Amino acid sequence: MRITKCGIDIVRGCQLRCVGCPISGLRTKIEYMPVERFQKILSNINVSKIELLRLFNFGEPMLHPELVKLVRQIPRHFKGIVDEVELSTNAQVLRPSDIRKIMHDGIVTRIAVSCDGDGTPEEFERLRPPAKFDKLMEFVRFVGLEKRRTQSNIELVTRTVLTGTGPDRIRWRRLMRPHGFEPLFRGRFQLSNSVDFHRPDTIPGGLCRFLSGAKGKRLYVDVDGTVVPCCRHPRAFAMGNILDVPFKQLITTKTYRTKVEDLRLNRGSVPICAECEKT
Repeated sequence: MRITKCGIDIVRGCQLRCVGCPISGLRTKIEYMPVERFQKILSNINVSKIELLRLFNFGEPMLHPELVKLVRQIPRHFKGIVDEVELSTNAQVLRPSDIRKIMHDGIVTRIAVSCDGDGTPEEFERLRPPAKFDKLMEFVRFVGLEKRRTQSNIELVTRTVLTGTGPDRIRWRRLMRPHGFEPLFRGRFQLSNSVDFHRPDTIPGGLCRFLSGAKGKRLYVDVDGTVVPCCRHPRAFAMGNILDVPFKQLITTKTYRTKVEDLRLNRGSVPICAECEKT
């Protein structure tokens, strides 16, 4: 069995209150995953291939005081079976020692920076309070310099929810490309519990992404080991706990199979999923 995308929230919560993020409405208290728990989770993901392992879902991984220790567990448990390892950050916490060790180890293959808006400090800070644009640029400059210094093969990207069109993309590219980051863009999603959320008039039809991944399974794990359905909400509902049972067994349990059937046959009965615009 293979997993196409696995997201593990090593930090629950975030220090920001971004306009489009569910954490803003939930106001989740920040909690860190212990190294021992992370080891147990990795041990219970008993698959032959993971295409993409992301050490986040909605939490901010750079807040974790033992981030490097967690990263170093990956090859010990997943030797040769993980294609890519990604960290995504709001770039408001810069720990130079952690960045240097991550670059040196070569386990993380991609660092992604979230930086919404039109490329101006004013819009960035409006959408991602209490973030500071100067901190964003300090993080980007340092990571870019460290990549060049170490000649690392790590991929650097930014992911931006645009508020405008063409000129915004140009502005972000001019800001980020000199530091080795390639900007990626998307439109805004409506996410339940976010500040700007508007409930859809009709329940979405069709299969959600969790059910439509025909080429392989997807797995998203909360900081306490709870398996959740997707990356559209930090905890729409629980499908079991991977600390209690390995993944291959978990997906055969009654709880897991019942939740899948609810999504497949009666999505409107599942509170958070009934509000999700994505299919």
